[in-house]
Amino acid sequence: MKLSYWALALPVIALTGCNSSSGGSPNPPTDSLSQISIISKPTELNVGESLTLEALATWESGKTQDISTTGSWAVTPMDAASLNGNVLTAIAAVETASLTISYQGKSDSTNFTILAEEEEVTLDSLLLSEAKPEMLIGETQSLKLTAVYSNDQQVDVTEKASWNSSDASVAEVQLGTISAQGVGSSSIQASFESFSQTVSIEVLAPIPELESVAIRGGSDSVIDGYNVSFEAWALYSDESEEKITEKASWTSSDENVATFNGNVLQSHSDGNTEITLTFEEKEAKQAFTVLPAVAESILPNISSNNTLQITEDDKLYNTVSIELSNGKTETFSDAEFVFNTSARDEQGYKMLEMDELYTRALRSGETEFELNNIPRLLQKRLDELHIEYELDRNGEIGSAKIALEVTDNPDVYQWNKHTFPQPENGKFVSTFTQGGNIYFIWDMEEGNISLGVAVSVFDGETLSEPVMVLENVKTQSRPHTYMINGGGNGYFVLNVEWANREQASFIVNVDNLEAEPHKVDFSSASFDSFPYLHQRGMLAFNKQGHLILAYPDSNNAGLLPFHRYRPELSQWVEREFELPISRWRMGQQMVHSNHMMAIDTPLQGKPTFYFVELDELEVGYSVQLQYPQTDKTDNCGSDPMLGVSLTSELDVFSVYCFGYEGLSGTALERYLWTAPQDYPHVYTPEQGASLIGHKGDHRPSVAHIGDKVVGSYAYVKNGNSSNSRHIDSATEDGFSTQTFEMTKDGQVINYAYTSSSYNQVIDSSHMAQRNPHVEDETVYIHYDAISVWNEKEQTWSVDENMFGTQYLSTFSQSGMGNRYLYNLNGGWHYISHDSRNGGRIDFVSFQMRNPNLAD
Repeated sequence: MKLSYWALALPVIALTGCNSSSGGSPNPPTDSLSQISIISKPTELNVGESLTLEALATWESGKTQDISTTGSWAVTPMDAASLNGNVLTAIAAVETASLTISYQGKSDSTNFTILAEEEEVTLDSLLLSEAKPEMLIGETQSLKLTAVYSNDQQVDVTEKASWNSSDASVAEVQLGTISAQGVGSSSIQASFESFSQTVSIEVLAPIPELESVAIRGGSDSVIDGYNVSFEAWALYSDESEEKITEKASWTSSDENVATFNGNVLQSHSDGNTEITLTFEEKEAKQAFTVLPAVAESILPNISSNNTLQITEDDKLYNTVSIELSNGKTETFSDAEFVFNTSARDEQGYKMLEMDELYTRALRSGETEFELNNIPRLLQKRLDELHIEYELDRNGEIGSAKIALEVTDNPDVYQWNKHTFPQPENGKFVSTFTQGGNIYFIWDMEEGNISLGVAVSVFDGETLSEPVMVLENVKTQSRPHTYMINGGGNGYFVLNVEWANREQASFIVNVDNLEAEPHKVDFSSASFDSFPYLHQRGMLAFNKQGHLILAYPDSNNAGLLPFHRYRPELSQWVEREFELPISRWRMGQQMVHSNHMMAIDTPLQGKPTFYFVELDELEVGYSVQLQYPQTDKTDNCGSDPMLGVSLTSELDVFSVYCFGYEGLSGTALERYLWTAPQDYPHVYTPEQGASLIGHKGDHRPSVAHIGDKVVGSYAYVKNGNSSNSRHIDSATEDGFSTQTFEMTKDGQVINYAYTSSSYNQVIDSSHMAQRNPHVEDETVYIHYDAISVWNEKEQTWSVDENMFGTQYLSTFSQSGMGNRYLYNLNGGWHYISHDSRNGGRIDFVSFQMRNPNLAD
């Protein structure tokens, strides 16, 4: 006991000694970890099985400690098992896995096996071998039934299964063998354990034997040029029939007469042949005849009621052609067409035009023609077509009367005319347009007594009854034409006189013709009133309704005075503005809705164009032409404003200018200028083009087509009477010109429609229009015809190429009096007045072609 005590006490003593300050003897050795051991070592685990691990640590002193939860556990491979603290769980089967624990530098390991779970083998499904769905009575077939298990094992269970038929009278089944008993349907079912499979069987009667074939349908003859179809039928021993048309083969004994394409017999010439049907070594035959060809149609296409229907611009060639049923054509050149070339449509236009080759339909309407010299063979063909004719006394030659109906063609440019009677007691004075309407001014007279002045309105479709605007007076002069189309701003001026020769001027409101006209008061004016309102002056209304008058003052040479009249004050403001002009000229369309144009044309020097604003009476723009030569006696001829085109914004204007060498007027230069937005821009002589040695027509037309300025005019070659035309194009890139001569019946057409009195164009700024129905197509009125510009093809077409559009010269040759050409609401109207036989007014409107409406 003493030894043991001291043995235990020594460390305490030593420890105490160590802490003493005397610095005694060194410490005795401490207790250290000897080993660690896995207590619960696994040998085999099943997948999914868990085990709580135990481990013990032992020290050299013999002391032990449970380190199951304090030691570090590890398992390999890591995907075979998992550790959650000291709980081991098997994840995947593996032959050898290693488990290790580590604690304070010591470790212990053990190996174990993870076993897979044992699988339970079950029946998954049944497989029934493929059965023949149709059987003949007496036939058998065997089926095999296979069981498929969860371990993918397949076992033949045919003899172990239970077999059943839904109708044993149709099919019996024993151990998978099916026997066909009778016609019908049956379901065969195979069952094994809890699974089953079913198959449907159709039992058919035995196939009958083919006894013969037959040809059916069709006919025994056909006209040459036509085809006929046949059917083939098979006849069987059980008295059943089957259509075998597509399965059979067909032949013709004479292929010059007819041949087969499938079951269709195609004729080739008249004659006899034999057709044969063949199917499975069985044959059927039939005699067949191809009859001679007959007339199928006639050109011209005359119908059985002796009527021929064509459309405008169709051509009828002066020969009769018969199209036969076999595709061949018979031509009878001796037969003669006799057309009524004087036929007119409802508008009075000529319907037909003939030449040596054909007759052309110009206008829609109804007439008739004759077909003469009909020979015997053609008579036979007409009989076949049920077209009536009469024979001559000898019964040899025939003739027929044919009604001709020409229908409208929307793909045609043409003029359409509407005629209205002249108002009773009305005497035509003049016409003008404003606000989308055309106005007619009439002197109303009964015998020699003047009833007053009346106005009628044409809105594009109808002409209204005349409205009396002034009574007991008659017009002294025509209304001021230069304010028409823009310059009027809702008003026009009438100069009238009474029976006592007293004269006066009145302002008429076109929007309210029934309102009392305003009499122009000249009492506050120092100038003579009436001459200033004559056509030779320039007159316009501004947007305020003020009357603006510009007229050269002979007493003040070199100045062009502008006077303003305020109707609301009945007062003139004289010489409110004066424009220095040495030699002024006016021309067509001098007045615009916002501007009045004045031109200074000195005998020597460059002409200048002034655009005077109507509201402020000041020069808004001015352009000086770059005239190339200064030795001309008259730089711009007698009328420099030969053709002017203005837009409402004054973006562009165009002008032809003629210059003469000497007084003879035998030499000519002409130029076309434009002034786009970058005012003043003009075409210089270097950009221009000239013709020397030609005397020009002073009435050219100008229009804007796309980005081009296009002009057309006539000139006399070297003083003779030969007229020609030119098309001029001006763009930013330069100026070009080309000859453009139009003829009719071999004669050059001359129609100067811008002359001052007759054939007057009221607005030259709208002589070109885009066709709204055809892309890249612009229609242009110039001189005596209509032409079409195709921007894409860069080509011009005139009259004949435009499907028979009537020449404007046709209207000028009508013998009527006053004639005007308007642009109204985007359409052209040619207005003519004929005072003969009570008088009438013709409104001729131009129709754009619209192929979208064509059939």
